[in-house]
Amino acid sequence: MIIRRAFYKWLPAAVIVLPAWMLISWLLFDRGGWSFMLLLFVVVPSVIVASLVTWLLVRARPSVHASQDASWLDLGVIGLWQALTIGFGFAWGSAWLPWLMTAAILAFFGATWVGLSQLWDESRAGWSWRNPPATRQANTEPIILLESPNVSE
Repeated sequence: MIIRRAFYKWLPAAVIVLPAWMLISWLLFDRGGWSFMLLLFVVVPSVIVASLVTWLLVRARPSVHASQDASWLDLGVIGLWQALTIGFGFAWGSAWLPWLMTAAILAFFGATWVGLSQLWDESRAGWSWRNPPATRQANTEPIILLESPNVSE
């Protein structure tokens, strides 16, 4: 539970830390101007959007919102995506860069799919179109309105 809670607390920080790591890794491994343009206009915005999407998908689930713990599945899939993103920072200029980029993109799609499916399952369990909650049908007495004649006419 401590690991899952720490991971849940890490997700908002990852929106800033992962793109910052991309910039720091470019500075450390200095790969030239064109790679900086790729980093600045493609990689960093993509990592920011992907981090926001995964964080908000986890946070939107009622069970996570109540317990402040991510699921083990979230930890595994999003953790894999973040590890590949961190590894991408180490791979500037190597032959592994396209493979890591492809694996990170696929891991993000997997994390999004897992997040959407968990959100769908939890949302479906609480309400469905065919069986609305009983609280909506609690008052079954008819409402009778009595009108009084207008005396001013």
